[in-house]
Amino acid sequence: MGIEEMVEIERQADAFMLKPPEQREKLLYIAVLRSDRRVSKLEIDGCARQCNTGMMAIVDRWTPAAIGTMITGVVVGVMEYWRGKP
Repeated sequence: MGIEEMVEIERQADAFMLKPPEQREKLLYIAVLRSDRRVSKLEIDGCARQCNTGMMAIVDRWTPAAIGTMITGVVVGVMEYWRGKP
């Protein structure tokens, strides 16, 4: 969390404290219910299901390390092939 975000949250908190007690109680209750719903959804669905809405793309499985290893393997294979030619 950056400084700008922290300052914005502090401004929102100050504005929140200026509201009447009944409205503050209601807003806090709504915030708690929303966060409870998000947490229970994460417990049920898991984090990975949120970003994958459809079929997993073939590229999703390839990390930068896997791609680098594949490229290195191909280059070494080609170099070995050329080196082995009479």
